[in-house]
Amino acid sequence: MEIQAFQPKVVASWSLPMNEVRILPIGDIQFGAQGCDIDRLKRHIDWGMENDCYFIGLGDYLDVASPSNRRMLQEVTLYDSVREMMDRKMEEELKALLHTLGPTKGRWLGLVSGHHYWQFGDGTTTDTRLAQALDTKYMGDGAAVSILQFVHRSPSRKNRLTGTAKIWYHHGRGAGQTAGAPLNKLEHIAKTFNADIYLMG
Repeated sequence: MEIQAFQPKVVASWSLPMNEVRILPIGDIQFGAQGCDIDRLKRHIDWGMENDCYFIGLGDYLDVASPSNRRMLQEVTLYDSVREMMDRKMEEELKALLHTLGPTKGRWLGLVSGHHYWQFGDGTTTDTRLAQALDTKYMGDGAAVSILQFVHRSPSRKNRLTGTAKIWYHHGRGAGQTAGAPLNKLEHIAKTFNADIYLMG
């Protein structure tokens, strides 16, 4: 499990008598798939940027190799030229996705991998490269925790920590047969790991 601490910028709340941090999870974009609604993603990002939001990545950013696909490709002997061609195609897909996500650079609390990503010949993945391009920390392919640290800034005194909030996040797992299956999984997690916010893609 990866853990990261972060000091967010707070903004005035729309409905509460206090400041707040606005966080938009992004996951299961499946960029490149026929059903990917890129216009909706752009609107989501535009709204987030206009409203001083932060983003958390929950995996499956590109519609690319699943775990079983990656296993099969590792078992097959490919010419170097074929492997390089596949790497170039994934670089193009990632570049196209970054064209959409580009405005969010530096506004991410971290991102995790899902089931779909590409592993390049140099050992990096589309997800690790995405994190680097967005100036955020790659939090791995399991559960991750971001700890928001709220600091009171005062001209007369030193800055002091006034509170924290823990966000536990994970891409999630399949095999649920009911609409409530993801909530059941989160209920078990909440019994063993205390957080203020739980997110699952």
